[in-house]
Amino acid sequence: MPTVNGETTSETTTGVTVGVSMTLTCASLSTTTTATTVGSSMTLTGSTATTTTTTAPAVATVTPYDEEADMAARTAVTYDALLGNSSLTDPAGTALSAANDHVIVAAKPEQTVLRVTNTHDSAHDITIKAGDYPPALAAGLGDLVVTVPLTSGVMWIGPFESGRFLQSDGSMLIDVETNHAGTITAFLVPRGV
Repeated sequence: MPTVNGETTSETTTGVTVGVSMTLTCASLSTTTTATTVGSSMTLTGSTATTTTTTAPAVATVTPYDEEADMAARTAVTYDALLGNSSLTDPAGTALSAANDHVIVAAKPEQTVLRVTNTHDSAHDITIKAGDYPPALAAGLGDLVVTVPLTSGVMWIGPFESGRFLQSDGSMLIDVETNHAGTITAFLVPRGV
């Protein structure tokens, strides 16, 4: 439809222009350009010229997953070791954090048992995240999701397989559902007595 060096030209252009020079000459010109321009120039010559230009950044930024930042944001759960031929006073546990989720650093999945409580008036899920491959050869089995009953609910979860839940940095990751209030305690079961 548009003709260069013609009587009337109407053109709408949307696109990305990089290092291009464009010249249009006509008697009457109406041009709408929505473009991302980098090092370009446009010259319009004619008796009537109307130009609308919108310029946006040409660079899209993609942020790769940062495992260290994810780990730093998580609330650490430390082990309470069960003692062979002895006793352990009931530990208070770590307050659940749905905002940050949780991590057990230097985890020993086969010796780990979690106690998760729920003081909220709804049942909530706790998710033990599948590990990285490698070392977690069975990570393809996916996350383990356990529902903790409402109000005074307590769930005991574990022990776990390293081959499914161990992260490449040796940790275990635990995600908490929004509004889940309560505590999480990681017990370390001794290998032998």
